[in-house]
Amino acid sequence: MFELVGAPSGSMRWRGFFQLSHEELSGRQKQNSVRIKMTKLYAIAGWAIIAFGVVHMLATFRLFHAFNNAALWFFSGGIAIALTRVLNLLQRAYGHVAPGLRKVCIGTNIVMTIFAFLSGVVTHASLAQFALVLGLLGGTTTLSLSRAAMKQPRILTPRSGRCRRNAGMSFARCKQSHAAIVR
Repeated sequence: MFELVGAPSGSMRWRGFFQLSHEELSGRQKQNSVRIKMTKLYAIAGWAIIAFGVVHMLATFRLFHAFNNAALWFFSGGIAIALTRVLNLLQRAYGHVAPGLRKVCIGTNIVMTIFAFLSGVVTHASLAQFALVLGLLGGTTTLSLSRAAMKQPRILTPRSGRCRRNAGMSFARCKQSHAAIVR
């Protein structure tokens, strides 16, 4: 559990189980920095597509002057876009504890991206429309495939004074370690 480590000045010190060397810490900081950026990017993309879905729904009232089948289907497309991205935000927050949610989200993203591509082909969308829609949907689909884009559950260690079951060790061992540190 503890090891004797030589300090740069030649003196020796004890390094506990949860302490990391400077090299290990800088590597973890880099990894956490990338993870935080991906998590924020995933959130921004999710909210941008929800806004896109809302604009799609509002555009129904501008493009269609009568309430008919076409207007209803156009409006439902906006609902599908917005709800799919709500699913992405849920997956971002709870994907680590709900693996089924992650699988459903990835499947939904792939289906929606393919559907958006086919819709663009059928409606003869411009290059700018393709770039916007497929860039947002494809980017979000790619981020949903990455575990690094999900929010990490807060891991509490014995040093923080609180233990949880997902802290990387058993709950009982965490409590024992905390009791030893406090004494």
